[in-house]
Amino acid sequence: MTKKGLQNLALQGIDALGYRLDDLGVTNRLNRHNLAALVMIWQWRLQGEKDRAEIRRQRYRRRAEPFLQKVPALRHKQ
Repeated sequence: MTKKGLQNLALQGIDALGYRLDDLGVTNRLNRHNLAALVMIWQWRLQGEKDRAEIRRQRYRRRAEPFLQKVPALRHKQ
């Protein structure tokens, strides 16, 4: 399933939950728009965490690269 398909499936589920809550009379604070906004907030947060991890990986790799280039040279001298 594609990313777009998963998004559509999730939004349909949120809509169904919103309609069910509306039928139960829970509309004051919790509705499908608030649920959709919450999902979008978490999507952005997870994307930020992913980007942060990628930046950290690149930074450590950049720091280790000069050392890693010297290691094969040390092996040849022995």
